[in-house]
Amino acid sequence: MRKAIFIRGIIAFAFLSFLFSSVGWSQRHPRRPMFNNKQIKKYVGKIVKIEEISSVRRRPVFVVIHVKVTSGKIIPFRVAPQTFLQEKKIVFMKGQPVTIFAAKRTFRDRTLYFTQRVLVKGKEWRLRSKDGFPLWRKRRPRR
Repeated sequence: MRKAIFIRGIIAFAFLSFLFSSVGWSQRHPRRPMFNNKQIKKYVGKIVKIEEISSVRRRPVFVVIHVKVTSGKIIPFRVAPQTFLQEKKIVFMKGQPVTIFAAKRTFRDRTLYFTQRVLVKGKEWRLRSKDGFPLWRKRRPRR
């Protein structure tokens, strides 16, 4: 009797885990993929600030560049992990003119700009694939 209840509990737990994990990536869920390649826009301006953000959860230090675009607004662009930029020898300097192709996304009441490509002095650096997959990640997530 106890064994049957235990097995039913495991089956119910496995079913609910599968159900909630598939719902987690639906379009209405806040953890849906952050990058939308249909929303890529071109931004032209100069770098006014370079910031490095690290999170608590053992994630790499992420580089954010603040760019004053032609409209006069200062926009923070999430670029890539610092280790990836060092590996590719990508260097940003304050006052440097840049052209950025990025997708805008609102997440937890914050507006984030995810960079796909950066043009500096005629040189182009691709940071994400066409579908938004970060090039610094070694493998694609399972769907």
